[in-house]
Amino acid sequence: MSGGIVTPIAPHIAHDDNNVVEKPDFVRRLIDDHLPAIESVIRLNAEERAKKEQRSEPSAMDCMKAVQEYMPGTPIVPEKPKWVWLNQNVTGFMVITALMALTFGVIGTRGDGAGAAAALEIAKIFAGALVGGAAGAGAAAAATRR
Repeated sequence: MSGGIVTPIAPHIAHDDNNVVEKPDFVRRLIDDHLPAIESVIRLNAEERAKKEQRSEPSAMDCMKAVQEYMPGTPIVPEKPKWVWLNQNVTGFMVITALMALTFGVIGTRGDGAGAAAALEIAKIFAGALVGGAAGAGAAAAATRR
């Protein structure tokens, strides 16, 4: 079988000039031997998932999730956690700075005279620190994603 080319569509089949030769494939044998045993369970699970979402036919995602119940490992299509954006972009510094800006802002708007004006100035400082902290966190996050 000199010069045989394995096709990407069916890697267990090799071509040699005009002859098609079936290659012995350990993985193919395993799949053929063991997949039928759980195929009906996977099919039922996928169909149940489709019914829950009021669809008549299961989608590829339904099938993959059904397979994952029997196959350990990393999800094929990982789901993003709900709070990913918040966790990546909001730091403790930003939360504390925002609380301080709000506190001094409320004190500044409730009071009269020099004390209120000073509290508003302090609130402006914290607000500026918040904007600077957000810009810095955004720049750091962008740099780490590269």
